[in-house]
Amino acid sequence: MKRSFIIFINFLFLILFQNINSQVTIEGKIKNIDNNIVDGVYVILFENNNYSEHCFSDILGNFKFKKVYTAGIYKIEATHLGFKKYSQLIYVTNDSPKTINLKIDLEESDGNFLKEIEISAKKPIIVKKDTIIYDIEHYTKTHDESLENVLAKIEGYKIKPDGSIEVNGKTIQKVLVDGKEVSDFGAGVITKSLSPDKVKSVEVRFDEKNKKIKESLLSDEKFVVLDIKLKEGVKKSFFGKQQLTSGYQSNFKFGGLSNLFSLNEKFNLQVFAENNNFGRNTIQLSQIKNIGAESMSKIFSLPIDIDDIKQRNGFNEEVYGFDNFVQNDNAIIGVSSNFVLSKKTDLYFGSFNNYQFIKNFSTNQLFFENFLVNDFYSNSFFRDFNSKNKLQLKHTSNKFKITSDVNYSFQDAINNNLILNQFINRHNKFSKYSNWYANNFIEYEINSKFGITSSFTYKNERKTYDFNFLTNNTLFNDVFTLNENFTQFDTNREEQLSKSIFMTYKSGVLGVNSLGFKYTKNQLENNKIANVDDFSTIQPFSTSATQKSIFHKLHHGFDKISFTYDHELTHFEFPTFNNNKFDNINNIYYQFGVNLNYEFSLKSNLTALYSSKLDYFPLNKATIGNTLIDFQTIFIPNQNLEPFYNRTFSLVFNKIFSNRTEIDIAYLQGESNNLNNQFFDNGFVNIQANQLQSNFYAFSTTIKQRFKNLPLTLVYEPEFLSNHSEFFINDNIEKTESNRYFLGIKANYKISDNFSIFYFPKYSHFIFTNSLIDGQRDFNFLSNNLSLTVYFLDQKLMFMSSFRQVNFIKNEGNFNNFDFQLVYKTHKWRYFLNLNNIFNSKNFITQDFNQNILNVNNNNVFGRFINIGIEFKIN
Repeated sequence: MKRSFIIFINFLFLILFQNINSQVTIEGKIKNIDNNIVDGVYVILFENNNYSEHCFSDILGNFKFKKVYTAGIYKIEATHLGFKKYSQLIYVTNDSPKTINLKIDLEESDGNFLKEIEISAKKPIIVKKDTIIYDIEHYTKTHDESLENVLAKIEGYKIKPDGSIEVNGKTIQKVLVDGKEVSDFGAGVITKSLSPDKVKSVEVRFDEKNKKIKESLLSDEKFVVLDIKLKEGVKKSFFGKQQLTSGYQSNFKFGGLSNLFSLNEKFNLQVFAENNNFGRNTIQLSQIKNIGAESMSKIFSLPIDIDDIKQRNGFNEEVYGFDNFVQNDNAIIGVSSNFVLSKKTDLYFGSFNNYQFIKNFSTNQLFFENFLVNDFYSNSFFRDFNSKNKLQLKHTSNKFKITSDVNYSFQDAINNNLILNQFINRHNKFSKYSNWYANNFIEYEINSKFGITSSFTYKNERKTYDFNFLTNNTLFNDVFTLNENFTQFDTNREEQLSKSIFMTYKSGVLGVNSLGFKYTKNQLENNKIANVDDFSTIQPFSTSATQKSIFHKLHHGFDKISFTYDHELTHFEFPTFNNNKFDNINNIYYQFGVNLNYEFSLKSNLTALYSSKLDYFPLNKATIGNTLIDFQTIFIPNQNLEPFYNRTFSLVFNKIFSNRTEIDIAYLQGESNNLNNQFFDNGFVNIQANQLQSNFYAFSTTIKQRFKNLPLTLVYEPEFLSNHSEFFINDNIEKTESNRYFLGIKANYKISDNFSIFYFPKYSHFIFTNSLIDGQRDFNFLSNNLSLTVYFLDQKLMFMSSFRQVNFIKNEGNFNNFDFQLVYKTHKWRYFLNLNNIFNSKNFITQDFNQNILNVNNNNVFGRFINIGIEFKIN
């Protein structure tokens, strides 16, 4: 295998060497037959009879093409008013000089003057007042598979792991196709699904004016939409693509993809289905927005602490480079439809269903105060089926807007674990939830200055957990006084009702002011049945928390500056446990948020945000009875909690300097008083519900640099994450700190139109400190990513190979991952062959520090596999 790899690398570098040595630039000088200089001559170069580029001769008669060219046959033409057209073939070989210098003599025409030539090049980007139009055809290459692939290459665009899209620092709030809503799944679903050869252009409107498209009639805040314009020849009644795949990883696996659209005047439909047994699906559950619980809160919320970030999609892959699974079978099916009932009314239905099977292996070490307290091997699998469904009615007139929807979410999951240390531990956890959500939003514009809004939201969440645990650990039996299997059945029913009504007043001097009243009640019913008393509720119980608020919101825009300030006075009634029963406590709280945005231009802006707001009261942490989470972790509730604030501050700056430099700078700070306490006792990790403080800091910079005369793009990505948290030991508050430093540099060098190199080194350094421990614990590694892409057969055939090596600096060993891909593509067909992780490297080390316990994992990752597929497009 290694010998074949060396031969293969030598072959690639031979190609690289030949390409470098055959690169030439083409320039020259133009005179007439009397040896006089001719300026302003239009010179055009053709490659394979296709236009490549053009230029004009200067006042000295000199011209030069910007691109570099490899071996081949080219045609040059020169035209100028009063002269005959000049044409010449140019032969470039591997022996050609670095610069081909041409001497062109133009012959005057015999009185038959050429008509004046007007050269008009189609601009790839057109900027209007509040709109930018992007010519997608200009950016699309043969092997771009989705519109998202193309957008990611355009300056100012950023595709986030959750599928959301940012343009020049602004988050896209809605995606349209030819001015109409097709799907309510979220921005990423449409851009991932559409093939770029169907798209003519993309229009980003940073201040949408259409009342039907905007979410609110009365709001004066800017609403950002991305409008995809399809080509005129696209048969919108039915188009899309189909894919069939087969592969092998320890056994044969089969899969496929179907993604279809139907866009009509009265009915719009998207249907997609995918079965992928080799890692990630094209569309993922975490990227489906506006269905279920997400519709009741902000979609793009700021993180509060490091635990919040860890739960977000893409964290592990971004920090460590790999997700820790050895098997991931994933099947999805989704439908999104929009019925246009009238010019003012639409009915929307969406359903997303996902089946996933994940298998993991790892060895783990737990350290408490620098002492090894557990060393074990884990073998687990997770099986999950979930479904999200939504029915929504939207009606918009000149004075009236109503949005009403009903959502249903369902999940059925099982987590099976085998843990081996000096004992054998087996535990299974079955979980189900069945949730209903209802939302209703009504606006009425009384006149140009006054309006009234009413909103109503309701959720009903039912969750059940069935936990079974078997162990031969004698310590477990001593602590739990149990000589048989541990079982626990936990049922939760949580209801939340929220309604508000407010008046809005618009004034040019005072801005847009909203004043109103909001009522929210959250109620939880819980029942735990276990064969250990401390893990039972004895009898079902119910508890609730209520908020009544008077709130005011101000939004004002001054040309390039926009300012938003919202605040409210809240009467909070919450439970506490006294004398073996729940009592209610009443307190008054003040909460507020400030958002300031300054737009230097459409390509540059600065945003500052600060908020200090109450979170929902954590009723689930105030229940009766402990919960066994896994073979070594116990959750202990706390019935004496209080409402808590989440405080966040962020500062974000985005700017595009001309077309060659982009910079994004973001600073984020968060504080929460909802942190649980963690301690190690009698061989168990105990997590006790508490309200300790956690502070989170993050700094991220992305600098992209393009070069004028060099086909090189550099991206610098320095990042910093820090988390500070409290914990109790022997009634004393101690502190822990986790710092994560990252520095990555991405270099993309396009040697020719047919050959490019991508190199990405990244250094990661983790530092963990604890007030109980002298010194610090370090974990650092350096990863190197190198990929080569070569095109053949007029770019129809693509060969790509990549090699990743991770060197653990203080830990022994490294990780090597080598794969390649071969793709042949025509207008309608696409054939591909993937061979991944050829060396079959499986072990990857991660370290994480949670309060006072250090967790060191040696994970197994996705192993060697081969995958073959064929794809064809419809219409």
